[in-house]
Amino acid sequence: MLLPNNIRPENSSYYIGGQIIGYLRSCGESSARLGDLVEWASSELGSSVSSALLALDWLYLIDAVTMETDGRILLCS
Repeated sequence: MLLPNNIRPENSSYYIGGQIIGYLRSCGESSARLGDLVEWASSELGSSVSSALLALDWLYLIDAVTMETDGRILLCS
């Protein structure tokens, strides 16, 4: 869900996407493997795999991230 109707913003794609951007910035080269990102979002944020993937889709649509052929997610500048 992009914008939740309740008062739990941590379930929104905007929040999860922002946390993913922060995680990518904390990585030395601003990239991470897709599996690592989804695992991190599930364990650290408590989000479901589908919520993490929806947030990544949203970030891709707004050109905040791109995906390489080897499965790395890169943060766009």
